[in-house]
Order: sequence, then structure tokens, then C-alpha cells
Amino acid sequence: MGTFERFGIGFRKWDNIQIKVSDSLSAPFGLKLIAQNKFGCQSIIDSNTMLYNFLPVPTFKQVEFWICPKETEAKSYSVLGKKGSTFSWTVEGAESSMKNDSSISVVWNPIASEFVIVVTETDAFGCVSQSLKKEIRFDSQLNQTGSPCSRSKYPLLIPNLISPNGDGKNEFFEILNMEYYPKTRLSIVNRWGKEIYSTANYNQEFSFKNYGEGIYFYMINTDDGHQINGYIQVVK
Repeated sequence: MGTFERFGIGFRKWDNIQIKVSDSLSAPFGLKLIAQNKFGCQSIIDSNTMLYNFLPVPTFKQVEFWICPKETEAKSYSVLGKKGSTFSWTVEGAESSMKNDSSISVVWNPIASEFVIVVTETDAFGCVSQSLKKEIRFDSQLNQTGSPCSRSKYPLLIPNLISPNGDGKNEFFEILNMEYYPKTRLSIVNRWGKEIYSTANYNQEFSFKNYGEGIYFYMINTDDGHQINGYIQVVK
């Protein structure tokens, strides 16, 4: 009968016989085909030395994996792998995605519960790598450590006209992007300098419904020390 004496690593098939050896290393290994008769006499029929390289997990080229609020542009991700390999992608939390072998372009859905990319590499010999999973972090309040998202991308957008006439449109003094500026102080005065409204934490609730038409002046102080002064016209 024919038996194998084996040393080294990996899976190898020789003369339709599959053998398994340790996968803890990546180095050349040798095979010997030994014939043994019923009396226990042995003879080496053939031997060979082979090199087995495990397919490593692919690596991303990117170093930042963040989503900032209100982002609508597609974000691209790409991986490094062996020449001739193909890649399969799975995405969770995307509105849409476009795959291009070793790269993928994703438009994230900001209301998703999680944001994940999984990629697997298959080389030209059919060897499949372990899957690489990457969680994308969503900095919804611009306050997470290490996030590239900053308030400079989301300035306060202050209206200069308001019409609190009860039609349900433009009723309140609504400042866009206020959700990224907690504990913002707001003071409003009329044309004679009399303060008509003041709060240490504005929540978009002031409407001018109890005040007449005209020009009013505001002073806004954010929690990071910035002050914004301006005016608003009230029309009814």
C-alpha cells in the first residue's frame, strides 16, 4: 500500500490523496510517497518539496472610517490584495453602493442602526481569505473623539425674515444646524434696545407672535465662545 510521510504546513493533494498539516506557519514543506509491503518493508517512491502560502486577509487603503451628519455624497473604500484576485463585498446601512472589484462606493443611510463593510478576497487559484469586517462610525453630534467631522462644516444658518401669521410656514425663529450647538444662548431686542427674549439654551421655540412687525436684533453665544450678532425682519 502507499502512505504519506508529511512535514510542513497546509493542505495538499497528491495522486488524488488529500493531506492536512499544521496551518500555523507559512513556509516550504516536503512530501514523500512511501511504499510498504505486508512485511513492513518500505521504499521511498517519490518525494517533492512544495511552497504553500496562505491568502492573508485584505487590508483597507483608508485610515478614516467616519460618517458625518447630512452627508449625501458617495464615499469610496478600497483594499489591497494579491494581483489577479477578485473581491466580494457586503454592506449594511447603505442607501446605495457601487462595486468595482477591489473598491466600492457607498452612499450611507444616516438613519440606519449600523454601518458595516465586509470584503472577502479570492485569488487566481481559488483560495479564499477570511472576511475583513469594518464598522463605520457615525458622529451624529460632532462630538466623538477622533472624528474628522467638525462644526466648521455645519455653521449656524440664521434667517433674516420671519412671518408669524398663523399659516404654519416660517412661524418660528428657526436656526439651522442648532442640533450641533447645544447650550446656545440667545438674546433678542427691539429697535429701542429693549430685551424681549432671552434663554441660555435655545430650542427653536420663539415665534414673535406677540410682537409687532419691524426689525429686531439678536445676539447668539455658542458654547465654544463664538458670538454672532445680526437682525431679523418680522412680517405678518
